Amino acid sequence: MAKTKKASQGSSGKDDTEQIVLDYLKKQNRPYSATDISSNLHNAVTKTATQKILSSLVTQDEVTCKTYGKQTVYVIKQDQFESPSNDELVQMDSQIEAIKNEINQYKEETKQLQSVLSGLNNSLTNEQIETELNSLNEENAKYEERLKELRSGTRLISREEKENIDMMYERNRKLWKERKRMCMDILDPMCESMEKKPAEVMEELGLESDPVNFNVDPLTNVSIVRLRKGGKRFEVACYKNKVLEWRNGIETDLDNVLQINNVFLNVSKGQVAPKDDLQKAFKTEDLNKIIEEILKKGEMQVGEKERSNQIDNTYREIATMVAEKCVNPETKRPYTVTMIEKAMGELHISVKTNRSTKSQALDVIKQIQEKKIIPIARAQMRLRITIPNVKEGKRIREKLVPLIAQTEDENFDGDEYELLCTIDPGQYRAISELLQNDTKGKGQLELLSLNDTSEGDIQL
Repeated sequence: MAKTKKASQGSSGKDDTEQIVLDYLKKQNRPYSATDISSNLHNAVTKTATQKILSSLVTQDEVTCKTYGKQTVYVIKQDQFESPSNDELVQMDSQIEAIKNEINQYKEETKQLQSVLSGLNNSLTNEQIETELNSLNEENAKYEERLKELRSGTRLISREEKENIDMMYERNRKLWKERKRMCMDILDPMCESMEKKPAEVMEELGLESDPVNFNVDPLTNVSIVRLRKGGKRFEVACYKNKVLEWRNGIETDLDNVLQINNVFLNVSKGQVAPKDDLQKAFKTEDLNKIIEEILKKGEMQVGEKERSNQIDNTYREIATMVAEKCVNPETKRPYTVTMIEKAMGELHISVKTNRSTKSQALDVIKQIQEKKIIPIARAQMRLRITIPNVKEGKRIREKLVPLIAQTEDENFDGDEYELLCTIDPGQYRAISELLQNDTKGKGQLELLSLNDTSEGDIQL
């Protein structure tokens, strides 16, 4: 015969689970639902068992229940507790206040101890201080040796001499640029009237160009790539364009990228990085690996001269693009780059090297038109449109007319329709899509001229 398992009972005749629930309600002395009690007891008593126990305790008149909508809450009977007197309440308030003050005091002491601990953790140990001191002594010895070499007879250039040389160079270069610009201002109209390239005209006139590119300063194409690692800053001197090519995988030879095959702490001062610093920061003595990491992860610095040169080049590119895209609407003739630059100067145009020249050129055209500095309009495209079927061509012609600026010639003879016209550049895509959709790809669109301008001499 199988034995039946009976729940153990306490001295009050209640089983353990019922006593646990009752003790919990007495200790907390606040209302709970059956679910809350089971959860707060960490499922020592299941939810179903808790519900049965609470119902039993309500029947025994030890617990009171109250129903709010779909939820029932249970609380211990309050008549079993003695109500404290006023004196006892005052005494309990005093005890609570004393305990709060004691807790605040402990918190303040904990805060002070944490501050002391943080300071100790951030401080160097004796061993670390000795290591740092030895490192500084070694660095100081190297500087002393370098200073001794400089004082041994090497001629030093003062800051004033260096500044005077820089000022002289800038003054002479400015004069060179102005005279070069004056020459080009004369040469550009001659090239346009002769319909020849500048190099051809210069060859006919026996002019020789400067060996240095006018738009490139030979002393400005120096870029510094800088990387901070191991608490120190490392720099390499290189050519800016080559750095970009190396990062894009076009250039692979470091000798073509670097101006000096070495790593510096400061390029402008010629301060070479010590081998110990390189070993400590990069964990290697391989100079090529160190340089490759600096080129890959470092930040490229742009000097004041190079930045000025970039702005000049961008300014010229924008003016050239505007001159190529626009004409004088009265004469249909293009403007020279010099005239566009003068108009940009009157508008005080400020170019941005990090923005595309095309978008800036479109902004310049818009501003010149708004301020009416010179009469200017976008040069129109010259197109030939061919549609195989004449009847179909007449139907599509009605849709083309609003998109066309000027009709030069129309031909309805034979089996096809042909149209020669000029359009604004912005209408090209709309015309192309119209022909593609309405002729099912049979219509042909031929671009005869990107910029329709007038040629020949002007009657003065």
